[in-house]
Amino acid sequence: MSALVNRLYNSQSIQQWQHKRTMLHSSGIWGREPVLEYLADQVIKSGDVVVDVGAGAGFPTLRMATMAGPAGNVVGIELSEAMIEAARHHCRAANLSFQRADISQGIPLPDEFADVVTGFMVLHNLRRTEMRRTLIEVERILNPHSPNNVLTFGVTCAIQI
Repeated sequence: MSALVNRLYNSQSIQQWQHKRTMLHSSGIWGREPVLEYLADQVIKSGDVVVDVGAGAGFPTLRMATMAGPAGNVVGIELSEAMIEAARHHCRAANLSFQRADISQGIPLPDEFADVVTGFMVLHNLRRTEMRRTLIEVERILNPHSPNNVLTFGVTCAIQI
């Protein structure tokens, strides 16, 4: 997976990923605005701990930090170093951080850490075995007592865990 991520998300391609316009693009990969509206209205509450796997350049993650408010905490997990650098440069909030990790090899957070885990158009980049490991990791880091255990995969799909 590292080779694919590095080929798609690198210092030469970073410009296309780090602007609000990517949120409005007609492609399913970028058409995240409806999902963000749903998360703001129905899922993420003030004080929630949110983990965004495959955070990219961080624009949706920053929006989630606003939704979680000052009492919340949002962590963006991303494999691409170029994306992490862009996210840290362009997306700043007191309750927001970014970590580099391969989500199919383990998410570097404690058990039952998150109230909400999001992943926009991430699973399509994974092989079946990587997808299974990622979903096991998502289940591990989700707080089972939180009413907001949602993993979103794309514009028209939300799966309740």
